[in-house]
Amino acid sequence: MRKSQLLRWAGVLLMPASLLRFFFGLSMFNFFTSALSFGAVKKTDLALPGAALAVIALSCLAELVTGFLGVLNWEEPKRAGRCTVWGFVTLGLGLVGCLLQSLAGYGVSLVVALTALLVPALFCAAALRFYLKRKTYI
Repeated sequence: MRKSQLLRWAGVLLMPASLLRFFFGLSMFNFFTSALSFGAVKKTDLALPGAALAVIALSCLAELVTGFLGVLNWEEPKRAGRCTVWGFVTLGLGLVGCLLQSLAGYGVSLVVALTALLVPALFCAAALRFYLKRKTYI
């Protein structure tokens, strides 16, 4: 039976990365709510940071689920397709979250880019590699 250590460790990396990304998303929203309390922004200007926080929270939840799937299915070649799909969903949500965060005016730091784009891309590469190298058993 084939196993994928890379898929397992990419899944392990995704779990703390999602929590770190959620922390940075909360700090972004905290920045905008403090600016609101000081009168630097209007209340209507919080729609884009709120949408960015919602997408970031959804992305973090998807990263957690994807990480657990990678850790649980690193020995199962038949479930590699499911890991690949979840990896690409996580990567897409991370990209949208980074774009919304940048459009909100907060910018994208190196840590956010690593946790939202690079680690899910590593997981996608590992899952896709495992999917393409699997043997089909009839």
